[in-house]
Amino acid sequence: MCGIVGFAGRAPSLDRATLEAMSLTLQHRGPDDAGARLWREGRPFDGPGTAEVGLAQRRLSIIDLSPAGHQPMANEDETVWITYNGEFYNFQDHRADLESAGHRFHSHCDTETILHLYEQHGLPGALQRMNGMFAFALWDTRRRTLLLARDRAGKKPLYYAHRPDGTLLFASEIKALLASGLVDRSRMDETALLQFWLYGYPIGERTFYQDIRRLLPGHYATWQDGRLTTHEYWDCPFGVAPETARGLDDLADELEALLRDAIRLRLIADVPVGLFLSGGVDSSLIAALTARVAGGRLKSYTIGFAQEAFNEAPHAAAVARHLGLENVALQVDDVPPGDFARIVRHFDEPFGDNSSVPTWYVAQLARRHVTVALTGDAGDELFAGYESYADGLRLWGTRAQRRLFARPRRGLERVWDAR
Repeated sequence: MCGIVGFAGRAPSLDRATLEAMSLTLQHRGPDDAGARLWREGRPFDGPGTAEVGLAQRRLSIIDLSPAGHQPMANEDETVWITYNGEFYNFQDHRADLESAGHRFHSHCDTETILHLYEQHGLPGALQRMNGMFAFALWDTRRRTLLLARDRAGKKPLYYAHRPDGTLLFASEIKALLASGLVDRSRMDETALLQFWLYGYPIGERTFYQDIRRLLPGHYATWQDGRLTTHEYWDCPFGVAPETARGLDDLADELEALLRDAIRLRLIADVPVGLFLSGGVDSSLIAALTARVAGGRLKSYTIGFAQEAFNEAPHAAAVARHLGLENVALQVDDVPPGDFARIVRHFDEPFGDNSSVPTWYVAQLARRHVTVALTGDAGDELFAGYESYADGLRLWGTRAQRRLFARPRRGLERVWDAR
């Protein structure tokens, strides 16, 4: 998983103690290693007192488990530094070209490839070449510029606070920003609250904290001399005309090939890999293709419930038997208050999807055996599997639904404006 934190600016409390306090809150994301670097007046800084830039990382080792993967990581002459969370699946496709161009590598990590792609092509060019899920920060000491970037779909989180004095703080989780002591936690974003009651979560860059924002998916940000600008580098091409000349079987074959290649890339790891399996269409499809790519060597993990109406464990077991996978199941009959408190704490703000409870338990179960797990998440979003999508295609479905959306209650007009 990994976790990243950092800051840039001239606030008096930007020092090693602040950076380490922020980093400590993310220890659960990266138990394998931790690192921190500070700069003042453009030079590395390791003493007491105020720093101008700080980067830190908590590492969960997946590729290159050696000390060579320690972060923050630098290029050859230590003029560019990175703290990184994620996986860059096609990094090996670019390494040979970068070496031919004169770049020298000291590890086998995907992290180091990002540094050299940035040197060779700039940040927009590097991002266009990256197939992966990621959030990272780059500190370019020559340009005195801090760069933040997030993957196209926003799978990896990245939050930031840009203070009136120009100071920028960033982190993988909100709790790390609060730990800095530089964010006013009493200032609530009321529009985000309204969005939560309507959708179950805040929309876009908003959070429940007025002073904290998310870097949007497919965006990067540039901080220099206290000024912060954000840029979009990718957008999903909705509205493209369908290829009517191709048949359904042809399109299905292409989709299967894309899914198999995506799974192949995600199986590249120096640690054990497993599967989350619910027995539904999405996770079963991923399990079937993974079994074909990996030869059925992986374990699958399932959560069951005492209530028969919610219990998918028998379906998951049947799929696992059919595919020749070992299935490990855990039945959850009740959620102890202590577990519920831990689950809620991980979100840092209200979140309305109760599937987070079984997801937490299946992750706990899988972590006893593997470090990485493939899931079927987002299948309904990609293929319009929820009933709400069908309702949307019918212009909000029933007459009663249309009347509801035609008469927003007092205060909700701000929600529509925020969209």
